[in-house]
Amino acid sequence: EIFSTGIVSKEDGDKAHTSTVIGLPRTLTLLEYLPLWELFFKLLGFEPVISGAESGLSQLGREIRGAEYCTPITEFHGHMKVLAGQTDWIFFPQMFETTEEDNKKYYCYYSHFAVPVVCNILGQDVADKVISPLLNMNDLPDDIIRELYLSLPDVLKEQTSFKQVAESFRLARDWFGERKRDLQAFFADQLGEANDISVALLGRPYMILNPQLNQGIPEKLSEKGIQSFFMDMIPEDETRLDLAHDFAKMNHWHYGHEIIKKAEIVARTPGLFPIFITAFKCSPDSFIMAYFKQIMDYYGKPYLILQLDDHSASEGYDTRIEAAIETFRGHQDAGIQSARPSIQLKREFEDKVYLLAAYDQLQARLVQAAFQHAGIETRLVAQTPDIITRGLQYNDGQCLPISSISLGIQEVIETEGLDPKQVVYFSNTDVDLACNLPQYPVMIKQVLEKLGNGLEEVDVLVARFLPTDLPIELMYNIYMAYVLTGLIQKMTHRIRPRERNQGQTNQVLERSTERLIECYVKDLSKETVFQEIVQDYQAIEVQSLCLPQVGIVGDLFVRDNDTYNQHLVDVIEGAGAEVVTVPFIDSIGLYADVLFRAQWVYGRYLDLLTNKVLFNALNLFGSRLREIAKPILGPSDCRLQHSPESYLKDYHLELKHGGETTENLLKVFYLKETYGHLKFIINVNPIFCCPGLISEAIYKRVENDIDIPILSILYDGTQADKNSVLKPYLHYLREEPSSSLPQT
Repeated sequence: EIFSTGIVSKEDGDKAHTSTVIGLPRTLTLLEYLPLWELFFKLLGFEPVISGAESGLSQLGREIRGAEYCTPITEFHGHMKVLAGQTDWIFFPQMFETTEEDNKKYYCYYSHFAVPVVCNILGQDVADKVISPLLNMNDLPDDIIRELYLSLPDVLKEQTSFKQVAESFRLARDWFGERKRDLQAFFADQLGEANDISVALLGRPYMILNPQLNQGIPEKLSEKGIQSFFMDMIPEDETRLDLAHDFAKMNHWHYGHEIIKKAEIVARTPGLFPIFITAFKCSPDSFIMAYFKQIMDYYGKPYLILQLDDHSASEGYDTRIEAAIETFRGHQDAGIQSARPSIQLKREFEDKVYLLAAYDQLQARLVQAAFQHAGIETRLVAQTPDIITRGLQYNDGQCLPISSISLGIQEVIETEGLDPKQVVYFSNTDVDLACNLPQYPVMIKQVLEKLGNGLEEVDVLVARFLPTDLPIELMYNIYMAYVLTGLIQKMTHRIRPRERNQGQTNQVLERSTERLIECYVKDLSKETVFQEIVQDYQAIEVQSLCLPQVGIVGDLFVRDNDTYNQHLVDVIEGAGAEVVTVPFIDSIGLYADVLFRAQWVYGRYLDLLTNKVLFNALNLFGSRLREIAKPILGPSDCRLQHSPESYLKDYHLELKHGGETTENLLKVFYLKETYGHLKFIINVNPIFCCPGLISEAIYKRVENDIDIPILSILYDGTQADKNSVLKPYLHYLREEPSSSLPQT
């Protein structure tokens, strides 16, 4: 009712081209600003049509989606399909982030890629109808207006003007802001009027304000005589925020930021109780729930968390809601009841033992040697199939590596008898992405606290993902570890399936690893030692075979990790194929141009200057090692035939679409262009990996374009044989007689 008050009717404008119909999907990030955009297009003289709230959209979405998403993104597919058949255009701005006082907060990874995913669905008439400007709603109005106008198709620009777009947006934005303030005034006026408890519904707008996804919970509360308010109605009050400041600082999501702040205000408001509504399989909310629980427990406030999906009958939630209401009504405010939760993350090194994640065993051992050379004592985090499986007990939907790393830390401490107070986990996860990666250190710290027995004393040090914030010599040695690992990995994959004496390549690999570790510790010449290693690889007697090739791409923690991927490389080589990968160092080189271009386009000039100078300098050192490996690998620079940006545009991706999806798309084309006997590509990911599902969906069109199958494997932490799905693919691989090895 508040948002319908004063809205401009068609008769209020003097425009006449309302035959142009603009679809507005009532879903995801658009839903929060739906009244604004409806008014904006009415003021321009177009006819906005909002997708309905009828049931069946999730089912429709399931029929065309390319992966097993959470319910909101599945339903988004249904909205887009319906509007594509009813409208001339569909307006869905891509909102990547919000910025407040230089504090950047991201929308979730699925929301980032929602438009590209639906535009890449084969056989669906959607892509040519979508208007998707890149907007940050906290930007200056002039910047938003410019992007809005430029995003309009030429046919719509002919029906309006830049001036009209500017005037319409400013009017709609001002009106929308007033209505938002009215909501908060309404909350202040109505709270407590029912002489009973009140409920604050916390969660993402597209869950709580969507009548199909919220399972009718607001109506259920109303029927029981309970006042309920959406979190946007609760005014922010900095004087009432304490824990929220700490948790919000560690959280990098926009909606998570809002949920955390409003949760503490609710916790401190007598008579007001929270129901946190989230979607089943919502990975970001699985982190936010942990913060939410700690806030409520600290203030001794009862709460209810409901994870909804469109498969459950709404009646199934009645019992839980009734029990929560009874608890809320019987609650006696006893004040703060527990110790103040505090998660302190380190940024500087101390004289302690540092634990390093080992998602690539060779690379981890060389990085460990680099730390040792710098005088920093380290251990590698333990990892076994059993540790990964047991980690599921401490996982509420977060990325699987988080729980397995936590248990691996416990294993090392207990096995080696380390004092937890003298142990620090090194987490190079500080990166500007919507991925869950920046939340790893916080969640690992919380899992260690749950494990107890002194593990709560373990510190976590946070560093940049590419360790540019470390001492220069350490940074250089880590980079060289990346280069050496990549070259040795590629030489091993090239030679091992062709060796005449089985096991010889692995023996050379192990000796090479030990010699490189000694090289780091004793500060020997890396070039000299690597030259000797290349000669050892050349001495391996091989058969002259042109083998079928199988590519591997996917998640950082899985693709080069034998424990996670159940010895995938061994499975492929055992079938008589050669594995081709894009090692971590090549990934950096492949993605560097995209990163530099994005920094230029979005005005991050200092970052661009710093990163490019550093990258070029380090790349110069790495080029010497690549030259040494030429007799086996030939030219090993990781390059695409065209600019990276051109590949992204073909799949409706922008420079702002950062993360593993973009990176792995470029890898797929690199593998296709570089390896002439590539038979298929495997996309590997751990369970609950957002980029993995987005990639899986987009690959359905990619494999159609490149005429090479792309098979996705999801490792769920159990010890079931996930690689068994490869059997029909590997069965038909055949050897071809001739040499694929460079002539030495």
